[in-house]
Amino acid sequence: MGRNLRGTAVAFRYWLTTRLRRNVPLVVLALVATAVTVIFLCSGSTSGEGAASDEVHPVMVSDCSDYQEWMTVVSLENWVRVKQTGMLTIIISCDDLERRAAFARGLAAYPFATTVLMEDLNTDKQTGDRYLCYNRPAAIRRWLASPEGPRDGWVLMIDADMLLLRPFPAEWKVAKRGGSATRMPLSAAPRGMVFSHRFNFLGKQWTHLKFDTAKLCNSVFGAREEPFRPAAFSQLRLCMDQLGRLSEDTVSEFFSAGVPHLTRAQDLRLISHTWFEFTRAIREQYQGWTAEMFSWICATAFVGMHHAYLHAEVATNPAPSKRLGAEGLELSWAGVDEGIQAGRDPCATLTPRVEEERGQQDVPTLIHYCESYNVSFSNATSDIMMREEQKYYFDKRDLHFGLKKLGMETNKTFAEMLDCAAPLIQPPPRDLLAQELADGRLATEERLRKARSAWTVCTIVPILNTALRTAKLRRCTAPNLQETLLSVPRGEFNMWKFKLDLPPTTSTKPRSTMNWQEVYNRTKSRLRAGNATRVAQLEAMAASWAAEDGG
Repeated sequence: MGRNLRGTAVAFRYWLTTRLRRNVPLVVLALVATAVTVIFLCSGSTSGEGAASDEVHPVMVSDCSDYQEWMTVVSLENWVRVKQTGMLTIIISCDDLERRAAFARGLAAYPFATTVLMEDLNTDKQTGDRYLCYNRPAAIRRWLASPEGPRDGWVLMIDADMLLLRPFPAEWKVAKRGGSATRMPLSAAPRGMVFSHRFNFLGKQWTHLKFDTAKLCNSVFGAREEPFRPAAFSQLRLCMDQLGRLSEDTVSEFFSAGVPHLTRAQDLRLISHTWFEFTRAIREQYQGWTAEMFSWICATAFVGMHHAYLHAEVATNPAPSKRLGAEGLELSWAGVDEGIQAGRDPCATLTPRVEEERGQQDVPTLIHYCESYNVSFSNATSDIMMREEQKYYFDKRDLHFGLKKLGMETNKTFAEMLDCAAPLIQPPPRDLLAQELADGRLATEERLRKARSAWTVCTIVPILNTALRTAKLRRCTAPNLQETLLSVPRGEFNMWKFKLDLPPTTSTKPRSTMNWQEVYNRTKSRLRAGNATRVAQLEAMAASWAAEDGG
């Protein structure tokens, strides 16, 4: 109750500071503050009672790239497959009017999808900074202010790379301390609460990045300050107070969140006023991909909101963690692990299915397939990647390199996955999960990661292929429906292309006097014991150097 009242007070204080543009006598301020606080509290803002509507308005923001288009189409086809009800708003943002219109025409086949067209929002017009996540805060703010934006109910922000395994629940499971879950109907949620997926790394990274919160607040509010405004109602002071309270512990407990976000439309409207400005301010100090996640932390903290973390509703990262235990970064894997141990093996059938709720330990409601799902590499993030075993590897970004490699091999050009001539994705082996469970060579954590990755690819690839097949049959007269495409990691593609472009080994250069074997031996001695992948790399490189020098 105390946190809810504090959130109400902060939200009211923010409301007042955004509306006082004239030198109003303090007695008038006091009367307004008292009246509005009573009305706000009596309206049920701290208990969630009296909410105008519990209707959920899902929204997705996309640019006009082929990459975003195929994932959006797959997401829509999958909504049909799981029989998800209700409307979905898709905001398409770019300056290419012809491309934008073609994207929207392709979505006309889905009557439940409403498209909203906007200009390019990934470039900050004020600074010229280009960042591919600017469009979310910018588009959401503009949408909420438009006639199409919801005035009440809830807004569910999702991404195109999210696949539903079953329809959204009527009551969302929220994580409690200790890892258990409680079901919470939206009507019971207090004002100022956001339901979000938990990303545990954000608290630690907040401390590691050492944001200058005073500079952040000055970037957002410094120019807005008016000399005659009472200090108690200063947006700048409020910002410094709120962001000054953020620490690794508070971020981890209340703000370590990312999409999907489910929040009241009224609360999101409060957040949207500063979310984009905080993104710009964060980018002045941190250029990383997750800048928009940190700006969300700042915007929600500024208006006094906090997060309830979804329990087992979303699966993203299959990696376990020594610090966090077997469940790793996400609670959702507990249900997956239980299902695997009970013999539920999606690799055995490779058939899309609509999952049923099974109680406390469920498979997730949706998979956010934004990670690398790797059952072939010892290190899925190295610049130069060598396959340990020809098992399976999936990364949505690396399907692009698979298409490029296939195009170079066949002398064709593929736009992206919806290209009529592009093949579908090669399914994983049917014994993939069983292989990983039986692999005694793997340490417990590595076996967990690979088993979860196997479960994930065997779950999502059939869904992706089913959706792509349906979409291409609708769009193409003679689509390529062969399931032959593999994700090719950027490093492996670059090595393959480098070998393809190598000149003949005959060389007119004078023979080098460098003893490459000695260089190789010295380098090899510095390698960590047991890193067979890098040893193999160096052996191949040493052989190529020797061949180039004629010996």
